[in-house]
Amino acid sequence: MSIRVAILDDHPLIIAGVTLTLEKLPICKIRITACTISDLFVQLEETPCDVAVLDYAMPMEILPDGVQLIKTLRLQYPKMQIIMLTTIDHPMVINNLVTQDIAGLLSKADPLEHLCTAFSSLRLRERYYSPTIKRILSLQNPRVHIGLHLLSPKELEVLRLLVGGLSVSQVATKLSRSKQTISTHKISAMNKLNISSNAELFEAAYRYNFNAQKS
Repeated sequence: MSIRVAILDDHPLIIAGVTLTLEKLPICKIRITACTISDLFVQLEETPCDVAVLDYAMPMEILPDGVQLIKTLRLQYPKMQIIMLTTIDHPMVINNLVTQDIAGLLSKADPLEHLCTAFSSLRLRERYYSPTIKRILSLQNPRVHIGLHLLSPKELEVLRLLVGGLSVSQVATKLSRSKQTISTHKISAMNKLNISSNAELFEAAYRYNFNAQKS
């Protein structure tokens, strides 16, 4: 099954580069290329897409900012995944972006090949952040440490239940999944958070405030 892709950027050379990069992936089919937000919405009405690769700093002719663009797309096309590209490296902006409902965030300072990795992560239902974004996030307050933002919704759900007092078996029963699946989610999440024991897991739950995070 192919992935239908829309690309939005006000620089034609960027669109060309993204297109050439994604065309290396047989599963990707470029369906839309747009240089303005209004053109993107017009094309989406007639051409549904599975993933939108968007430039954050677009001229805002119909929307006030990139965050509002994300929210509008999520509202109108809830099944469409969003990968953001940006040249901005301000920590406050980056931190705001990673709290949005997006599948990945890539800095234009990083090689375009990271887009291919982002699409691989997309198929695994994991968020992807390019090296520059990871570096910026790693310098932030522990509550927004990169490890937390790498957790998939299923991993976060499992951790919430575990730190809430349930055992692996009880979580498996509650979520109608196998014990092996729950254990896999737990181990994967702990690796992403760079922790290796249950004691560290409970400390991380307090430190990262799991219950305040979006699944």
